[in-house]
Amino acid sequence: MAVGRLDANTSGLLLFTTDGELANRLMHPSRQVQREYMVRVFGDVTEEMVKTLVRGVELEDGEARFEDVQYAGGEGKNHTFYVVITEGRNREVRRMWESQGVTVSRLKRVRYGDLVLGKDLPRGGWKELDLKEVNYLRELVEMRPESRTFIDEQRETGKRHKKQTQKIRRAVRRFEERADGSERKKPSSSRNNPNGGRRGRDMGDLQDNGGRGRNRDNRNRGRGNAGGNQQQPGRSNRRG
Repeated sequence: MAVGRLDANTSGLLLFTTDGELANRLMHPSRQVQREYMVRVFGDVTEEMVKTLVRGVELEDGEARFEDVQYAGGEGKNHTFYVVITEGRNREVRRMWESQGVTVSRLKRVRYGDLVLGKDLPRGGWKELDLKEVNYLRELVEMRPESRTFIDEQRETGKRHKKQTQKIRRAVRRFEERADGSERKKPSSSRNNPNGGRRGRDMGDLQDNGGRGRNRDNRNRGRGNAGGNQQQPGRSNRRG
C-alpha cells in the first residue's frame, strides 16, 4: 500500500509498504512526520505573504501552516520555494499558496521524514529500502525495529545498482513511447466538431522569510535515499 498519495499534477517521492500499521502511523497527523516539497509559484510573492504562510492560514478544512519555507530563486513572476508540512491533507500546499492569491505551477515531493529523493532514482523508478532505512521509519512512529532483511545488500551496490538504474530508465522510456503511440492512434473527433477538430492552444531577496528561510545551497541534505523493502516495510517510487 502507498504511504499517502500525490495528486495527478504532483510528482516526486512515494513510499510503499506491505505493513499496514506502519503506513497508518506514518500518515497520521499526530505523528508530525515532515514532508518537503519543491514548489514553483506564479505570481507576485512578498515577504509578508511568506510570513503569513508560516504563521498559518485558514482553509476550508481548518488551519494550515508551513513548518519551514526556503526561497530557491526565480525571475519575473516565477519563483521556486522549498516548503515543509507535517500532514497530508488534500491539495494542502496548493491551497495554501492560492489563499495568498498566487498559483502553483509545479509541485514535487522531495523528502519524507529524512528519506530524500535522490537524483540517481529515475522518474518512474523504484528501489528497495535497506534495513537501516526501514528501521528509521519504524522508530519514527514508535514501532519495534526489524532484525533482518531479505535484500542482498552486497548485490545492491556498485555495478549492479548502475545496471538496475539503466534498466528502469529503459522501461520508463518504453512506457512513454507506448503511451505516445496510443495518443496518436486515437480516432479524430473532427466529424463531431464544426471546426474540423482543431483546437486553439522585481522580487527582492526572500531568504529572511520570517527568520525561517535559509539558503538552500548551504543545507546538508545527505540523509540517505528513499525506497522500500518487499518483505518488510518500504518500497519507494518516483512519480512524475
